[in-house]
Amino acid sequence: MDLGKKIEATRQLGSEFLTWMLFRSVIQEGIFETEAGQVELWFEDKITLVSPFAGGEINILKGEAPAESRESLTALLKGKQIEEAKMSITFQERRWDFAFNGPKFLFSGVKVPAVLGDTDLETVMERFDLMATLEETMANLYHEFLNLRLDDQAWGVECHNVERWLRTSV
Repeated sequence: MDLGKKIEATRQLGSEFLTWMLFRSVIQEGIFETEAGQVELWFEDKITLVSPFAGGEINILKGEAPAESRESLTALLKGKQIEEAKMSITFQERRWDFAFNGPKFLFSGVKVPAVLGDTDLETVMERFDLMATLEETMANLYHEFLNLRLDDQAWGVECHNVERWLRTSV
């Protein structure tokens, strides 16, 4: 299988990852335990949902906690997938705000924690380190997701829990 086909065949994993993070952030009150330590993750003021079917209807929801709104939860229950969401992560007492595109595993609009460098070079290097920490933190969350996703029995239970949560929340 060539690289393009492999990418297309696994594109839904990014949307599943976002849906899993949304579910877990709600039921675990934003707290995730990773190999690197505790991470607090929240969905913020924008979420984009896309229909995987022909026509690809797109819903962009904005406002206070749109990811947990009746409209977004109903859309998920009907088969739409989260393509992108604005999120915040707090790790080691530092907070990052950003938009995350699941299918592309792409960050945009990243706001890093305050930088304290004394020189321009120190400031640039600290910003690079903060971006690397954000990427590592998301990679740790993705690792937790993949461990669950690759265990057929555990993933079946998780999917059942997500569906039950969606049905009781709308």
